[in-house]
Amino acid sequence: MPRHPKRRRSRYPLCNQCRHPIVWFSLHGSWRSFDPKPVDGRRHVGGAAYPVEQRRAWRTRDLVVELMGRRSVSEPEAQDEVYDLPWHVLHACPPDRATREASAAGR
Repeated sequence: MPRHPKRRRSRYPLCNQCRHPIVWFSLHGSWRSFDPKPVDGRRHVGGAAYPVEQRRAWRTRDLVVELMGRRSVSEPEAQDEVYDLPWHVLHACPPDRATREASAAGR
């Protein structure tokens, strides 16, 4: 029997600040951290969400144009394909408790 119990490893890397799981996707040529759970691209409300294709996040319009050229399809077909991809939201650390307490005390 091992002396120390094994630590359970996360499936995803963790954010350095808030320790929440993240995934890395390339966005506009630089690697950015995203929340690992995909959202519905058509019904998502809130922070900016991007369609992800093969570890790369795209602006919606750019990907539609790319797919139209790559697959020789019409714009509505390309848009449907974009909305069928997984969409992810940029990771934003939740405000820490000290910040929340300070803002609550200042009210």
